[in-house]
Amino acid sequence: MQRRLHKAPEVLKNRIFSEASDAWSFATLAWEVLSKGEIPFGTIDGNDIFEFLSAGNRLKIPEEISNEWENLFNQCWKEQKEEWPKFTEIKIQIGFFLERQTLDCGYLITNFKDNKKL
Repeated sequence: MQRRLHKAPEVLKNRIFSEASDAWSFATLAWEVLSKGEIPFGTIDGNDIFEFLSAGNRLKIPEEISNEWENLFNQCWKEQKEEWPKFTEIKIQIGFFLERQTLDCGYLITNFKDNKKL
């Protein structure tokens, strides 16, 4: 059985791919990376992910993920695909995140509470 971890609801339902669905998938992949390899949707069966998302559910944001990333994820996972950001907007936002993190000390600081686990 194929897992549908990173696919936007429109892809799961109608197999319609677009830049908007890519933004959704990117946010899910970034969530997976920033949550230190957690599997999106945990134990939810791949066939049930569409129903989970259609009910308004989204991935739980771990505490150690910054508010900036959380806001980006929430933008990418809005109910209406017309509200999802374009990749040019995502790129600009991530650039600002990284720039702000490096301004004070000259290098990237992770936002994880326990850096020894990285």
